[in-house]
Amino acid sequence: KNKNQISYSSAFGKTVLDAAKNNKDFVCITAAMEIGTGLKDFSDKYPNRVVDVGIAENHAVTYGSGYASSGLIPVIAIYSTFIQRAYDNILHDFLLQDLPFILCLDRSGIVGADGPTHHGLFDINMFISMPNIIISAPKDGDELRALFLLALELKKPFVIRYPKGDSVNFESNILDTQKLELGSWEVLKKGANCAILAVGSMVELVLEDYELISNELGYQPTLVNARFVKPIDTSMMNSISNEYDTILTIEEGMKVGGFGSVILNYLNNASYSGKVKILGIGDQFVDQGSRSELLKDCGLTSSKIIDAIKDEERK
Repeated sequence: KNKNQISYSSAFGKTVLDAAKNNKDFVCITAAMEIGTGLKDFSDKYPNRVVDVGIAENHAVTYGSGYASSGLIPVIAIYSTFIQRAYDNILHDFLLQDLPFILCLDRSGIVGADGPTHHGLFDINMFISMPNIIISAPKDGDELRALFLLALELKKPFVIRYPKGDSVNFESNILDTQKLELGSWEVLKKGANCAILAVGSMVELVLEDYELISNELGYQPTLVNARFVKPIDTSMMNSISNEYDTILTIEEGMKVGGFGSVILNYLNNASYSGKVKILGIGDQFVDQGSRSELLKDCGLTSSKIIDAIKDEERK
């Protein structure tokens, strides 16, 4: 691990601060989480472009839709677990009107020390059924910035979910940012037999143990960074379904109604004849513990990936 690495919250904070220099069309909104979400520096520099509505997430969203209808893009920074309070507001005040917003969901996935009330495990399955919405998850801080810049450019309802903790890679120069295309995935390792579709934080988990996984399987699987949960990369999905006997999805969110279920549904409609394995959080609340302990408890580990793939190959 890079000891100087900054957190995702800081990467987000630097991203908005940078983007604000050349873009006057967005305003930041938070709900009593200005420091936690990394907005402190932005707030110091642009006090007129940040609004903290206090502990009222549903109000933060509806208030933001007012900005959106008057031509400004609201950048709403809230912990994933607390956006659950604004389900209706997102649907009713933004999506029905197809108004732009950038919803930056900090602490998505397992948060460790803060316990069961703070795990951000329900955002994917909450939003995935909503029309007019884009859902994304960066593999690192650089991709967080690239997704944010794409969202500013697209002016659509756009969700970016990222975990609590280390942003893996974050270069401070905004000019070096890769330009992303909506719905595009990225092949990080090209291999054979099995394709692993990893969402957000799970990309790094697979990359860190890629050699171990390959050694255990006896071949190198293909690793895809599925940075868009909605819309999915259909052209890549089509080529993957033609090329691989096994497809494994892994996400730091609920298995029921999550990314994996969308992939399964897509493959079923495409009459895919291979095997599909879905790794995610089982149908229960996740308790207190360190992040690594809880990932292990929830089966989000490289050894579980190996077991799941070997299990399918034996059948």
